[in-house]
Amino acid sequence: MARRYKKQSNAGLRILCVVLALMLAAACTFGGLQLWAPAGKNLKPSEWFHKEETEPAPEEPVGGLLLPETTEGNGISVTSAVIPIAQYDEYGVMPIANSAQTITATIIPEEAAPFARLTWTAAWKSGNSNKDVSEYLTLQFGSDIDTSKRCTVTCLQTFTTQIIITASVVDQPEINVSPRTSKSHKENNMTKKNTGTKTPKKSKQKSSVGKIYKTTDGNLGGDKSNKKPRKVIAIEQRKSDGAIAVTKIHKKEGKDPKDRSRYIQDVELDPRKHPSLKEPSIVEKRAIFGRKDETGYKPIHERDLDDTGDKLKGKELRKVWKGIQNDDPKHRKTYNKTKRRWKKGFKK
Repeated sequence: MARRYKKQSNAGLRILCVVLALMLAAACTFGGLQLWAPAGKNLKPSEWFHKEETEPAPEEPVGGLLLPETTEGNGISVTSAVIPIAQYDEYGVMPIANSAQTITATIIPEEAAPFARLTWTAAWKSGNSNKDVSEYLTLQFGSDIDTSKRCTVTCLQTFTTQIIITASVVDQPEINVSPRTSKSHKENNMTKKNTGTKTPKKSKQKSSVGKIYKTTDGNLGGDKSNKKPRKVIAIEQRKSDGAIAVTKIHKKEGKDPKDRSRYIQDVELDPRKHPSLKEPSIVEKRAIFGRKDETGYKPIHERDLDDTGDKLKGKELRKVWKGIQNDDPKHRKTYNKTKRRWKKGFKK
């Protein structure tokens, strides 16, 4: 009887030790988790084990101009590369562009390269389209031997017919290559993730480029007494704060539209197309990046001007934008330097 009682006592003792050990382990675990908690915060049991968050996969744009990476031709091969939006200024791409790419040509054999100057053309594949291809695609390339071997292709708007771009050697057109674009498309409301899933695209700031505003020469020049009315066109817009750069519109009457040093060539604004204008007008070549006042130059914002509800679009706007850039290398260099400083807020 005593032996049986002793066995039962030993079994009870072992069970008690196990229970105490489990309680001690739980207390140590809880204390350890609280020890690693932020100061002054008691973690809930659901917060004991931190779930590491992974960053979402970066988004890749969908659509735009599509060119083959490499194309072989008759004595010429070309490679293409996409131009990031952040580098549009560097390549002279319009801010209103749908997308842009560079095409770099290599002459075969290499011995002929130092003597070969290229010219570039673009045409619809079908050949029977009644639309001007320059309304959809523009080509920019240099005029000397070296710079002619690189062409900047800008897609201005979507198109559904294939376009053939041809690079050929001047005076030897049989030496050529013709990369073909795919049908351009741009899905504005969706982006594609690396995971293959689709998510809504973030809303973009609506561009003011091309809008016609009403102001006075005094408002732009800092002379409050000068109340002369003036219409201006927004030609650039700063992403950081929405500030715009403008150029002046002048009545054609009494002006010399052929004055290349002052006015953009081959641009005449028709009042029948632009209700904000009362008579045929021409556009000044000079860009204005700020309003002058007692403290210096201030950024121009839409709130500083009166929106007429009128706007330049398409070919007309592209001609104005190209005219502001100018074909003169010295003017273009000065303009681009000023524009870069303006986009940084004229900070050194």
